Amino acid sequence: MRVVVASCTKQKRDEAAPARKLYDPSTYFRKQARYAETADEWWIQSAKYGLVHPDRVIKPYDTRADDLEEERRHVLRLERR
Repeated sequence: MRVVVASCTKQKRDEAAPARKLYDPSTYFRKQARYAETADEWWIQSAKYGLVHPDRVIKPYDTRADDLEEERRHVLRLERR
């Protein structure tokens, strides 16, 4: 089984949407999603919500990984491996 994790982006829609659509304004995210959709399963690493299924509806946010406390950033780095 091949699993891909795409990263969130700064550019987001202005309203709540499934995670796969929330980041749609970003060209970089659209490229990641096209590749990720070729996998058996894919997830999105969100700076605010953690690991998110692409179909989960989430609200837009302004949190960046740099804004998180060091312990949370360490967990995010481990999740990306």
